[in-house]
Amino acid sequence: MKGRQAARMVYFLISMARLGAVQAPVEVAKLRVEMGLPRTTLARWIAEARSQGLVEVRGEGRVKKVEFTKKGRELLKKLSEELQLAFEELESPVEITGVVFSGMGEGAYYVSRSGYKREFLRLLGYEPFPGTLNLRIASTRDLEAIRRWKVSSTPVMVPAFREGGRTFGAVRVYRVSIPGFQQPVHAIYAERRHYSDDVLELISPENLREVLKLKDGDPLVVRLEPQSNGD
Repeated sequence: MKGRQAARMVYFLISMARLGAVQAPVEVAKLRVEMGLPRTTLARWIAEARSQGLVEVRGEGRVKKVEFTKKGRELLKKLSEELQLAFEELESPVEITGVVFSGMGEGAYYVSRSGYKREFLRLLGYEPFPGTLNLRIASTRDLEAIRRWKVSSTPVMVPAFREGGRTFGAVRVYRVSIPGFQQPVHAIYAERRHYSDDVLELISPENLREVLKLKDGDPLVVRLEPQSNGD
């Protein structure tokens, strides 16, 4: 299942569970009221779920009931576990490890632009050191943790601007922290970023490389802090 069909099935299965279908079959008529769907639409959704082996329909005449198959229960359980994991990640920081490497000086060039510096000061409360600390993320687990964190977080948005006859793109900023380091640290994702998703670019008021005595090849643990609107 993909796209809209997958979204429909998730809504359909959750609606069934809400009516108690985990314990016993539920009447199709009650399900239609619960979901607020026309009869023909619900019939089509039930047919899709049956074709996927997720539900069975029982009963004769007007009173029909729908129940989970073993496959449907397993899928519902998996959805529940993934939602629980997502909420746990929202509520507590996740630690990932990256390896320090030297970039091409692109971070220093962009962070030193007056338009960015002005907005960083306004939005983050500090002007970053003119350069970024670059971390290469090798672990598949850590890359997936970063993906989930970005999806579940609301970044601070630094708007695009023009300077010296040139347009500089917007930047998404996410709050992170480094264990044992008390100064603020943020990960930045420029709209016109040249790095792939396996690179984390960090900014801070301090020169992180010098303060933390880091050199190329050193590992560094970073906490991906949960955040939402208002953080």
